[in-house]
Amino acid sequence: MKHKIGLVCLSIMVVALAVGCSSNKNSSIRANASTNESSRESRSEEKSRRKDENEVSSDEFLSVGESVIVSKNITDTNNKITQEKVTITLDNIIRGTLAKNEVDEYNSTNPTSKIPQLINDSLEYVIIEYTTTLADDLKVTKQGQASHVGIQVCNLDGSILHTSDTNYIIRSMNFEKNEGLQASDSGVTRTVITIPKNISEFIVRIVDNPSDMCSYIIK
Repeated sequence: MKHKIGLVCLSIMVVALAVGCSSNKNSSIRANASTNESSRESRSEEKSRRKDENEVSSDEFLSVGESVIVSKNITDTNNKITQEKVTITLDNIIRGTLAKNEVDEYNSTNPTSKIPQLINDSLEYVIIEYTTTLADDLKVTKQGQASHVGIQVCNLDGSILHTSDTNYIIRSMNFEKNEGLQASDSGVTRTVITIPKNISEFIVRIVDNPSDMCSYIIK
């Protein structure tokens, strides 16, 4: 009788262990599933965040004459490139005949650094003129800083401007800029680009740091 009771108890223990293992296994499966789901959600959120960073909302568009604070590449007193805050103001946009006249005048007085001629009549020059103002407490080298910042030309949806003309590449050239800027100084940059004449509206991004840039709408 005692032997039978012992077998019954042993059987109950085995069943209990089996149930416990099964429960632990199920819990582990649920935990792994939850972890995998969280990981997928995290990756999805990261992709969405990266996409949002590359897109431009219409609410973020600035107009000619407006100022904004963005990051600019600065050479510090240790001769290292750092990202520092500066104020950018888009002063003027010149295009068409007026822009061509200015380019022709520049080329006539600067034979060694001429702006390339338009390759056909479907293109035009656009001159982007903006002011860069350094912060009052900015520490820079004795040589100072240049006024220019990176330029991107984009469609209204924020995508980089392209053209179907395989012989045409959107070019930009800083044909006027200020050098030697110190803390609190302001300097003007004039950048010329060439775009198809049929593009009536576009976005000019002034950007050294893609995560901290400004976007101006040109109409």
